[in-house]
Amino acid sequence: MRAAGLVLVLMIARALALADQPIGWSVWLPSALIWHDVAIGVLFWIVDRLTRDSKWMWAPYAVIVVWAAVNVPVVRALSSPLTWPMLRATGGPLADSIAYYATPANLIAIALVLVSGAVMPAVVGKLSPAVRSAGVIALRRPSAAR
Repeated sequence: MRAAGLVLVLMIARALALADQPIGWSVWLPSALIWHDVAIGVLFWIVDRLTRDSKWMWAPYAVIVVWAAVNVPVVRALSSPLTWPMLRATGGPLADSIAYYATPANLIAIALVLVSGAVMPAVVGKLSPAVRSAGVIALRRPSAAR
């Protein structure tokens, strides 16, 4: 449930980051916007399964959620997420920029992502049986009685 929750949290962060950006509509826009989030979720799911749903996977989950939350105001300001080279290159001026962009709207957006990251695995866990019965997530094995 962590991986599905993570994908939803990343989508919420992207929606908040791009909410005031002028984006032209296209048939390909939804897939272009969410494929990174889905790819991160799939990779997280693979590692989570390989570690047998270890409780230690909550640490990388939290790091990814915090990184996504911090990037919401960065994307709103720069139209690009924060990267390690940007962090190394900026140093002191970055602190001034953070103070300038610590607006109520940006702080609320960060809080929304963090709260959604805290509750989303539980929400997905509760919705999972209904979703599986609808056949959206569950992968069914072919019956052996053919």
